[in-house]
Amino acid sequence: MAYGSVNVGGGGGGFSQDSLEEIRNAVTAVDASAKEAKATADTALAAANGAKNAADTALTTANALKEIFEQSGGGETGGEVTLAYYHIGTEPPENTKLLWIDTTEDGTGGLKYHTGSAWAAVPVAWG
Repeated sequence: MAYGSVNVGGGGGGFSQDSLEEIRNAVTAVDASAKEAKATADTALAAANGAKNAADTALTTANALKEIFEQSGGGETGGEVTLAYYHIGTEPPENTKLLWIDTTEDGTGGLKYHTGSAWAAVPVAWG
């Protein structure tokens, strides 16, 4: 068993020029391959981020349309979705966010909106 520093090899040790060149070429090839892999990964990440942004936008739009649909009293008829903005009849709609075309014949009908506490006629100027 040896203690202290140990010398290995006996003459000029190290690598030959050919060995050093092979190592240098291998390092260069690995470096180029790593850079190419990084560029590919960056491109894929950019595409994934673009797809995520598009999905987020679509989800935001869908949620906004859903809210409009729910607030407007929309429903399904004949397999088609209908967004209602007004209600026609002698009785007011349950959904107070709709405009109401009151068809009462005694002169109290007309276009009405909900004030938050009651139905009011839309003011009209004749002249």
